[in-house]
Amino acid sequence: MPPAAPSPTAPAPASSGLGAAVKRRLQHSNALEAYEVRASLERDAARYAATRRTDADLEQIRDALAMREMAWDVSGGDDVSAFVEADIKFHQAVALAAGNSVLAELYDQFSASLRMTLRSVVGAPLPEAVRRQTAEHTAIVRAIENGDAQAAEEAALAHLSAAMDALRELPD
Repeated sequence: MPPAAPSPTAPAPASSGLGAAVKRRLQHSNALEAYEVRASLERDAARYAATRRTDADLEQIRDALAMREMAWDVSGGDDVSAFVEADIKFHQAVALAAGNSVLAELYDQFSASLRMTLRSVVGAPLPEAVRRQTAEHTAIVRAIENGDAQAAEEAALAHLSAAMDALRELPD
């Protein structure tokens, strides 16, 4: 008799081990290193999503963007945790739309471990435009809607480059 499949709500053993390994590694990295890896994942997710997304994927991405904006607007940017969760859900929707289950799982595991770093960036004394990045996220969605892989990749990199530049300028 074959072993029982994991329940749909429980993470697969490999996922749990991967998540723990990513979390341990991120504990020993700085925010800039984490953002550099995030940029690689999000760049590829946006590129693939532009050419592989379904109408349902696009609806989820648009809904996630709206929820991200609402999370900021409701608190004026003061509820960092809610905004970070909404931001992660947006990028997870893009990763799912990429049509690559390995990439989506890597992004999920990385995001779970990245929450603290994201909170520190969103809560940092940076201009609102850098912390919120409405135009940058809208550009990602527009490129995915248009099926423009190059524009999607460029928009994802522009979004994270602004945050990485700001991180470089923060005092240690």
